[in-house]
Amino acid sequence: MGTDGETVNGVTIVQEGDADCPTKAGTKLSFTTELTCDATITTVDPAVIVASSDADKCHYTVAFAHEAGCPIAKSITDITDAISTATDDSLGWLYENEWAIGIIYVVFGPLIALFGASWFPYIVASLVAIFTIGVVCGLSLAFGWMATGLGTGLTIGVAFILGILGGCFVRRNIKVMLGLLGMIAGFFSGSLIFALIAASSGWNAVWGFWVISVVMAIIGCVAAVYVGMPLVMTSTSLVGSYLFMRSWTLFFPGNYPSEAELIDSKGGDLEIDAFFWVFISIFVVSFIGSLAFQCKYATPHKELDDEYGSSH
Repeated sequence: MGTDGETVNGVTIVQEGDADCPTKAGTKLSFTTELTCDATITTVDPAVIVASSDADKCHYTVAFAHEAGCPIAKSITDITDAISTATDDSLGWLYENEWAIGIIYVVFGPLIALFGASWFPYIVASLVAIFTIGVVCGLSLAFGWMATGLGTGLTIGVAFILGILGGCFVRRNIKVMLGLLGMIAGFFSGSLIFALIAASSGWNAVWGFWVISVVMAIIGCVAAVYVGMPLVMTSTSLVGSYLFMRSWTLFFPGNYPSEAELIDSKGGDLEIDAFFWVFISIFVVSFIGSLAFQCKYATPHKELDDEYGSSH
């Protein structure tokens, strides 16, 4: 009892005692209450209570109807729909108001671009966390795993857990931080290169996005480890400028393809307008300006200075 298909129509409570049933060895005495939903009944009339027992007199059952057996939600579907609707509404607001994410990017982007070498360990740990969260959510969007409230909630939860764990892990090893910083910068540069190709030629095959981004990520990872300080400044300026540029694409949506749109693009269905090149210009100016600032004014973090020395 409890459901009729998917509709909740009452509740069944089974209570098992400690005493042995005298008529059947190995069986405990038990009692079942079957409460059926009936919103019109607000009092209990003993005359309508149905009592019965099994043949061995080991198990007794009473059944009656009362409004107490009626659920707050009419069905299991109602409950899951309510949860999904609440999640979809909150996330729907986020998707419809991308400026909220843009505020995060516009604040942290310049900090990363200008102080990447000075705040190196903290910047890289934060970048790894943000990058991990972004990649997990981007993949989930592209593969349709965030089509429901439950899928979106699970994706965001997993993304944040992996992001935080990744940030904590890389903070322990400077070589790992350098490699991952180069990898992140390479991946973002690959995404930017693919966007430029898509805007210029209309070619936007999904495999092209992954090949270019992964190759650039590998190059960035290797270069950061071997080159050191110059790559730290270049990579943080690049990543910070990219986030700063992307913040404006979120303030003025529809003029620049997101990573999820690039991944999910199918044969020329991306629409690129003139504003795309305005955003690219913002990136170029930000990158050159922040890199010049770091080269002239940045004081490398002690961990970087210990690793590469003042000669860098």
